[in-house]
Amino acid sequence: MLSALSIVVSSVYLKKPTFVYKLYEYHDIHFGSRLLNVSLWVKNVWRQFVPYLPYYLIGLIFLQTAFGLIELSHPDNSIPVNRFVTPLHIVPEWYFLAYYAVLKVIPSKTGGLLVFMLSTCQ
Repeated sequence: MLSALSIVVSSVYLKKPTFVYKLYEYHDIHFGSRLLNVSLWVKNVWRQFVPYLPYYLIGLIFLQTAFGLIELSHPDNSIPVNRFVTPLHIVPEWYFLAYYAVLKVIPSKTGGLLVFMLSTCQ
């Protein structure tokens, strides 16, 4: 049986993305209406807003795409690939550290495989 606290916590975690998205939509509409100097909460405002809607949407899509690409790009993605050097920021989980150390010490693939087999067979 679930306790009241776990029900509250699970409902908060399940509804959090929806809340954040709705907050983003509200911000987007409110900020866009301020840019166009139009109040969206007045009756019949959409009649005045409709001619500008395509330009507004095109600008919004362009800005979200541009800033989205900037957000998603990472400096490590621009480093050229070198198959022989392991990047420094890659660190295995603690339970793979012994195998990772063996791979770093033994240069040949066959030798590393033999050492792995011998270590698991004992």
